[in-house]
Amino acid sequence: DKSRYDHSLFRNEPFIGICAPDCIHAKESCSVESLLDNRLILREKGSGTRAIFENVLFEKNLSPESFNGTLEIGSLNAIKKLVSRNSGISFMYYAAAGEEISRGNLSQMKLSNWNVAHEFNFVYTKDSIHRDEIKHIIELFKENN
Repeated sequence: DKSRYDHSLFRNEPFIGICAPDCIHAKESCSVESLLDNRLILREKGSGTRAIFENVLFEKNLSPESFNGTLEIGSLNAIKKLVSRNSGISFMYYAAAGEEISRGNLSQMKLSNWNVAHEFNFVYTKDSIHRDEIKHIIELFKENN
């Protein structure tokens, strides 16, 4: 409710496709449609990550069922482990997989028709007596991340 709350953008976080480093999709650019032969490993229904992914697929006239099998898991760590073992592909925020990508345990797919990001905002009550302190804390947080 924007009449009761203010917000401040923290960052626009990329939402990416990930695969095992030895997967063919780690080496060459591809479209989302060319990934449909793969098993999709995704979060359970009701998760925010899953909702974002399904919305993007919907815009492309696709769904998780368009893939060659799906596996639903409630743990991002378990998803990353399975993907790193080439048991399927997945989609998540870069912040969730960035460390594994930099270590070489996962690869970010080069998707030709995928430019998805999601805003993360700090939300706080408009009329808070602590408004100035909240804004100061938000700025400190942004500087250190």
